[in-house]
Amino acid sequence: MTLRLALAALVSLSLAACRGEQRLHSYCVDHPGDCPACTSDAECVISSNECLPDATCTDQDRPIAVVQIGCSSELAYDRPPPEKCGCVQSVCRAR
Repeated sequence: MTLRLALAALVSLSLAACRGEQRLHSYCVDHPGDCPACTSDAECVISSNECLPDATCTDQDRPIAVVQIGCSSELAYDRPPPEKCGCVQSVCRAR
């Protein structure tokens, strides 16, 4: 019984690790003029649903709609760390 639980835990951890980190896209670069010019990294945010493979770096004042589906933690992608989205040459973009 203990061996089965250990194997189940190992499989669960393996599944979570298989998904990896979401790909980060730059909304403000792809849609010039939609976002205000930024002056600091604090103005840039990542919008995502961790059930999907893609995330978006955008300006905090330019809300991006994110589908509100849910998934189990085993199927979730890792959200990119905040430092991967920042203000570069006055535009919020993925680094």
